[in-house]
Amino acid sequence: MSSPGGPAAKTERLLNLVLCLLYTRRPLPKSKIREVVPQYGAAASDEAFDRMFERDKDELRELGIPLVTEETSSIWEDETGYRIDQREYALPDIAFEPDELAVLGLASRTWAHASLAGPAAQALRKLKADGIERDVESLISGPARRVGRHDAFEVPADHRPRDMIRTTEGEQTTQHATLRAREGRGLSLRRRATRVTESTDGWSVIEVEYSDPESFADEVTGYGPDVLVLDPEEVRGSVVRRLEGAAAAHPGEDA
Repeated sequence: MSSPGGPAAKTERLLNLVLCLLYTRRPLPKSKIREVVPQYGAAASDEAFDRMFERDKDELRELGIPLVTEETSSIWEDETGYRIDQREYALPDIAFEPDELAVLGLASRTWAHASLAGPAAQALRKLKADGIERDVESLISGPARRVGRHDAFEVPADHRPRDMIRTTEGEQTTQHATLRAREGRGLSLRRRATRVTESTDGWSVIEVEYSDPESFADEVTGYGPDVLVLDPEEVRGSVVRRLEGAAAAHPGEDA
């Protein structure tokens, strides 16, 4: 059982509150909600329940749950009641085109041995249970082929695609880095390298332009031991710090 004040207990309490307010036919006053939701009934005092309930209401609204407040009339007095509007809470029916289903099927096979294998399989089972069969015939497979007429348009002489796709703002200074990349590795770096020098020891020396040292260090770190920074020292130090941090986060594993 979850500890009374732990995160799991809070999640369970919020879930019980949502279920209670979602399926009621009329707005429920706080007194009735306290009777129905077990965690509220276990509150030490009326004040403790009031504080807990107010926090939970705010949290539901922050989560986007349409909590409705209405006045309810009883024999004795008017009292505020609460419920969740099912029409606002429910998601609309989701429909997929044949090509979208094909992509979902392909993605599920890609995740077959990954951490998303369970959710992917569950999603496909739900689609199948709803009578939706995935279309595997429309997937594009085989070698790449050219589409359209050759030289169908003229590329402007001053066209610089790298400048167009930069995500940072302001003036940027292009800098140069020298890296060693294992043969067959660092393909993205190789494609945009200004110079590649092959060697006989299974490594290549490549020169790459970059503008943001930290973003470039993130990219290089992703290649692990297959790409080494020779210079500048600023980038080399950033990569070393990232690798040391990853090693510290996973003690006992092979470096």
